[in-house]
Amino acid sequence: MPDVCSTDRTAIEALIERETAAYFAKDYATWAACWIHNEQALLQHMSAETGIGIVSGWSELSAMYTASMRDFPEPIPGAVTRVWGRFEASGDLAWVTFDQHAPPSDDPFEVSGVQHEIRVLQREADGWKLLCGCALRPASQVMRSPAIQVDAQAQVVWMNEAATAGLAGHPGLTISAGRLRGTNRVADKALEAAIRWAAKNFTYAQRHMALRDGRAVNGAVPVLLGGDPSAPGAACWVQAQDTTILVSFDNADVLDRRLRAAAGIFCLSPGQHQLARMIAEGKDLAQVATERAVSINTVRTQLQRTFDKVGVRNQAALLRVLLSVGPPAG
Repeated sequence: MPDVCSTDRTAIEALIERETAAYFAKDYATWAACWIHNEQALLQHMSAETGIGIVSGWSELSAMYTASMRDFPEPIPGAVTRVWGRFEASGDLAWVTFDQHAPPSDDPFEVSGVQHEIRVLQREADGWKLLCGCALRPASQVMRSPAIQVDAQAQVVWMNEAATAGLAGHPGLTISAGRLRGTNRVADKALEAAIRWAAKNFTYAQRHMALRDGRAVNGAVPVLLGGDPSAPGAACWVQAQDTTILVSFDNADVLDRRLRAAAGIFCLSPGQHQLARMIAEGKDLAQVATERAVSINTVRTQLQRTFDKVGVRNQAALLRVLLSVGPPAG
C-alpha cells in the first residue's frame, strides 16, 4: 500500500480527533457523522481487564454509544493526545496506527492511560469515514502497583507513577545508567537472571513457540531483594507480559495470591501464613514481634515450625518456595 498523501493524512487525523472530541463532549450527532452507517462497521477492544469485545455493524455500534452517552452524560474534561504511527491507503481505503493517551475518567467507554489503536477508513462522497476501530490496552496500564518496563538488558523503557515514587529511597532496587539494578550483588544477579528468563518469552513468536512446546510463558518470577538468607527482604516480580518485560514491586495482589496458595499446599496455620507475609514484606523478626505484640522467641519458634513444614532452613529459601507456587498469572 502506498503512503497516504499529505492532504488525506490531514483529513484523516482531523476525523479521528473530531470523533473522540465529540464523544468527550457527548455530542452524538457529530460522533455518528464520523462513521460509516452500514453493517460493515466494526469495533474491537482487547484488554487484560475486560478481555475481547467485538461490536459488529452500525446498528450495534450506534446502540452501544447511544446508551453510553445516556448513562454517562457528563462531558469528559481533558484532552486525548496521540503519537501517530503508520498511514497507508489504496484507492478509497486507508488504515492508520497510533498510540492514544487519554486522561483519567469515570466513563468506562473512555479508558485512561495508553492504548494501541488501529483505524480503517473508507472514502465517501463527503470525505473519509471510520469503518473499523481496534483498541489494544496493555496489561501494564491496569497495574496499580509500581510497574517498570525494561528491555532484555534491563534498560528502563517506561514506568508508571507508582514506580517513580516507590523507587525513591527503595532499599532493594535502583536505576543506574538507565538500567534497573538490585542494590546488592545477590539481588542484582537474581534480577538479571529473572529478566533473562522473561526475555526468552519476550516476543510474540517466542511466546507462541514456547506454548507449542508446552513450556510456561506466563507467571511472575519472585526476586528477593535483601541479599541475605537470614534477611531476604521484600520481593519484586519479573514477568513477560504483552511482549514486554515488566518488573513490579510492592505488589500486594500477587503476594496475596501466592501466599494463600502456598498456605494451603503446606498446611500453614493462620499465624504461620501471617508470619510469612510479614517476612515477604521485608520485615525482620524484631519488627514482626513488635507488630504482633509477642516475644521474639515466640516468633523464632513459629518460624522454625514453618521451616519444618516447608522443608527449608532459612528465610530466603522459605520465600523462594512459598512465592514460587500458586496461580501462574502475575
